[in-house]
Amino acid sequence: MHGLVRVCTLAGHLVEQDSRADGRVERAELAGHRNGEAEVAVLVSDRAQKQGLGVELVGRLIEVARDEKLERIVAVILPENYGMMALARRFQFTVRPNPDPSVVIAVLNL
Repeated sequence: MHGLVRVCTLAGHLVEQDSRADGRVERAELAGHRNGEAEVAVLVSDRAQKQGLGVELVGRLIEVARDEKLERIVAVILPENYGMMALARRFQFTVRPNPDPSVVIAVLNL
């Protein structure tokens, strides 16, 4: 898978990361397992975007969340982060009303 090294679970966090010599960085994290909910975060460096890495990372996080019997995952997204907004739509996250217009809250019920 595109050079991602491994998956580790540490203190309730799932992290998958690869920092390459050419400066590309891919990272996915599932954090804060409480009340059946965890926050999902994905980072794909500009140089590595548009290659399907975000899709693969979010897909893996969803699998792990289901394996860990979570009820839902939540993404806090800047409205101008079109890549993450597209990923949320692709995986059928629902946008929650949010009183703070500077971020979008997207939820995927598992």
